[in-house]
Amino acid sequence: MAETARALLIDMDGVLYQDEQAIAGAAATIDWLVASDIPHLFLTNTTSRPRSALQDKLDGMGIDVDTGRILTPPVAAIRWLASNISGPVALFVPPATVKVLPPGTLSVLPSPTFSWP
Repeated sequence: MAETARALLIDMDGVLYQDEQAIAGAAATIDWLVASDIPHLFLTNTTSRPRSALQDKLDGMGIDVDTGRILTPPVAAIRWLASNISGPVALFVPPATVKVLPPGTLSVLPSPTFSWP
């Protein structure tokens, strides 16, 4: 017997939008999820843009999404590290991603400078 899903994980690219165009019905579906109080997160594999930039992109397409519901690889890694590792961690992502990390979540060291022979 199949169980009923209790929450949704929604990929962003190809589900909410394609390139710079919203998928037909995406905004209405998200509005319905929120109005129906259905737990959900939006997933992306991008590491080059902070969640605020992704939220701005969706907002420009008429899709209202709370930044806290966007799960990116850096956010997932930070949550895992905060739960499993003590001490400083070096996070190698663009500066725009680092500056939007939740304060006090973990210590982020500056990226090292490498020199080649």
